[in-house]
Amino acid sequence: MAAVIQLIGQPIIHRDDGRDVRLRGKKTWGLLAFMSLTDRPVARQQLVRMLSPEADDPLGALRWALSELRRGVGDGASVGGDPVTLRLAAGTVVDARQVLSGTDRTAVSDVESGELLDGLYLADCPEFELWLTGQRALIAAAQVARINADADLRAGRQWDRLRRSA
Repeated sequence: MAAVIQLIGQPIIHRDDGRDVRLRGKKTWGLLAFMSLTDRPVARQQLVRMLSPEADDPLGALRWALSELRRGVGDGASVGGDPVTLRLAAGTVVDARQVLSGTDRTAVSDVESGELLDGLYLADCPEFELWLTGQRALIAAAQVARINADADLRAGRQWDRLRRSA
């Protein structure tokens, strides 16, 4: 079984070793979401600006979050460098990426029940909040599109059954 990173609703990592992992720190969850949904490496200074703009030691805060993230994603994944890259273990599923791409509907069963990083708010990180608000809107739109497509598919099947039985 592949690991599943659940970012929609209450975030949690279901690791392939059977353990569920909850990362320590809201900013660590923010870092995981940002890195998971960004298709390119990100400069450490950009991450500091987004996630630790008011910290006394912003680079130290980022190092701590990266360390916590490494612990959470487990073996077979890597996080680090400058620019920072996140490489997840082969087969790892990120629910938010699947919703945004519209792929593998059966692997993400209850994504309609929440938003990206449900309940997370970082008042001291306006740049991150702006990004998060945009991503939440994109995911909500993808969820609505999925629901509509599923409803259209079911309606089409019912119409076909009615036509055949008439």
